[in-house]
Amino acid sequence: QTIKTYGTNVLGQTGISEANQAIVRDGMIAAANGYGLANGLDFEVAAKTGTAQDGNNLTANFICYAPAEDPEIAIEITLEKGGYGSNLSPFVREILQYYFNGTVPSYAIESLPETATFSYNTDTADQ
Repeated sequence: QTIKTYGTNVLGQTGISEANQAIVRDGMIAAANGYGLANGLDFEVAAKTGTAQDGNNLTANFICYAPAEDPEIAIEITLEKGGYGSNLSPFVREILQYYFNGTVPSYAIESLPETATFSYNTDTADQ
C-alpha cells in the first residue's frame, strides 16, 4: 500500500557531469552487492551506508534507490544507537522485496540493540 507519493520538483542542477554521476552510481551498485543486499534480487540496487558517532553511541544510516538505472523508490533509514550502517541492510532488503514483489516483511526488531530508536523514510518516484 502506497502511503504517499511525491511528484518531481527539480530545485536545481549540481553541475556534476554524467560521467562522474555514473562513477558514483557504479560505486553505490558495487556497495549494494558488497553488503549482500542485492544478491538474488531481480533488479539492481544502488546503496551507501554511513555511521555517525555521538560519544560512545553509533548511529547507523543507510540510503539506497532501486532499480539503479531507472529508480522507482528511494529509502533512507537512520537507527540511533544502532551500530554500523551495514546493520540496516536486512531491513532495506525486506522493504525492497515488499515494494517490488509484495513479499510481506518479517522485520527482526528483536535483534536490534535494546537502546535503538528505529525510523525510516521511503519516497517513490513519480511515474
